[in-house]
Amino acid sequence: MHSLLKRQITRYLAGFDRIEELQQLLSAVSDAYGQNEQELEILENSLFVTSKELNERNDTLKQQVEELASIQQQLQQSVAMLKATFDATGEYILVFDNEGNLINQNQMGQALIDTLAQKDEKPWHAISGQLSYPEKLRSMASSLKNDPLQDLEGHLEFKDGRILEYHSSAQKQLDKLVGRVWCLRDVTEHKKNEELIQYQAFHDALTALPNRHLLIDRLNHAIQLCHRNNKQLAVMFIDLDNFKKVNDSEGHEEGDRVLIEVAQRLRNTLREQDTLSRHGGDEFVLIIEDVRHQADLAQLAQKLCDVIAQPITLKGRKHYISSSIGISNYPSDDADPKALIRKADMAMYRAKKQGKNTYHFFSSDLESRALYQLEMERELHLAIEEEQLAVYFQPKISLDTNEIYSAEALVRWIDKQGRVIAPDQFIPLAEQSNLINKIGHYVFDKVCKALSDWNLAGYRHICIAVNLSPREFMDTELLTRIQSCLEKHCIEPSQIILEVTESLFLEDKKQVSRIMQQIREMGIRFALDDFGSGYASFDSLQSLPFDYLKVDKRFLKEVTENPKNAAIARSIIQVGKNLELSVIAEGIEDEPALEFVKKQGADIAQGFYFHKPLPTNEFEVLIK
Repeated sequence: MHSLLKRQITRYLAGFDRIEELQQLLSAVSDAYGQNEQELEILENSLFVTSKELNERNDTLKQQVEELASIQQQLQQSVAMLKATFDATGEYILVFDNEGNLINQNQMGQALIDTLAQKDEKPWHAISGQLSYPEKLRSMASSLKNDPLQDLEGHLEFKDGRILEYHSSAQKQLDKLVGRVWCLRDVTEHKKNEELIQYQAFHDALTALPNRHLLIDRLNHAIQLCHRNNKQLAVMFIDLDNFKKVNDSEGHEEGDRVLIEVAQRLRNTLREQDTLSRHGGDEFVLIIEDVRHQADLAQLAQKLCDVIAQPITLKGRKHYISSSIGISNYPSDDADPKALIRKADMAMYRAKKQGKNTYHFFSSDLESRALYQLEMERELHLAIEEEQLAVYFQPKISLDTNEIYSAEALVRWIDKQGRVIAPDQFIPLAEQSNLINKIGHYVFDKVCKALSDWNLAGYRHICIAVNLSPREFMDTELLTRIQSCLEKHCIEPSQIILEVTESLFLEDKKQVSRIMQQIREMGIRFALDDFGSGYASFDSLQSLPFDYLKVDKRFLKEVTENPKNAAIARSIIQVGKNLELSVIAEGIEDEPALEFVKKQGADIAQGFYFHKPLPTNEFEVLIK
């Protein structure tokens, strides 16, 4: 019997002795109690399991909530970072839907819209209304209708001068087009800098004229235009004469003022369709289009010479600048831009040789001469390297003793075939091509070597005069080179006389005087060569430390038959004597000329009447 039932029966049926009769009922009730107890146990177990599952699910849910909260926090941080990035890109970012409605923008994008759009005005229309070329935006819209997924990039120019660079990409969601993102960047300053760099690359910084790069481009274009229209053009190459004197005397800043003034004068003289460029230094190149007659070009060239020749005032002093102009024509002279400029340059040099302040047209003869000079220059380089240059000596005779007083060193070029090339053929070329310094150094070294050999051999003491060109004279290494050569060969400076021509006075007089004094302090003497043929003045003779004055041979030619020559020669000799200079008469070729210079009081004579220039071995015979 169930224990609970038994206790209950015992309590309520105390003293009842017929319990056995109730056994069947009691068993049924007991079974009912037991079943109920089992059900309760099952229910308890079920509740325990359910409670446990609920607790586990609650823990899982809490964990998921915590995870979601963490993800939400991370997402919020990402959104904040993305928004900060969105606003900090330095670009205007605008997002439009497929209907052209603005659905998102960053701070800069909003600021752009605020400055462009009126109240209730659609941003797209606002931007279009402020563009310098609104049709560009309409063209982009039309293009997007045909290909809505394409990427776009380019520039938008606004009426206020701003330039925005744009990049645009389609915005898709689940492979479906939902709108378009526009990124715009203000490149106004960048574009201005680009334009400035572009301008500086093709224009001269001083005069703002086109430089040679832009000149070539324009000349190419002009030639093509002339070719299509069967027209002609001309190239003028202008070089300012003696511009270096302005730079040396007034300084480079004033020299720049001259260039600016000349550029302005040329600009005012030319037509608007013509091109004026600065080729470099003191050179200008012009493109004259639509040329009809050569006489028109000659008239223009003369007008340009006259305009440039007008005085320019610098620091209160008037300066006179002249110019030499060379002219080449298309198509008669060439069809290549660089060749036309080169040929105009050739013609310009011809104008300089004609006396400057004039113009000259290119001709085939000029080109042939230029090619010849180019070949001569190449051969002269080889001649210096291979020592084809020889030093000859022409004796100078003392008119008091009729003996050799000194000699002048003269260079001769003897080529591989044994031909003697005269100095007047290669010395001017050497001066133009900057070879004169090499030749001068070569001659000076050979002279010092010969003097050293003669001194060691016990020949009588003799002085040698060496010619010095203005280019050599202004060389910064001149003093060092002279001193080094004298020490190398153990030569007394008193055995050297340097002969300079009057063209030296075109250089800076103060610098010339300073250099001459430094050389004189070494013990070397100076002679002024070809006096009366160039630029010498009495002031130069008086202020510069000359020891000798050479009368130009032109004034001694036919001196007894030509009264004017005789008068000039007489005056020059008298000037030398009055300045206490030793006077050397060069170019004496006959007895009458010799008697004339003796009578006038010349001290020394030189010329074919006595001796022609001699090679070293023949000259040695005379001085043993």
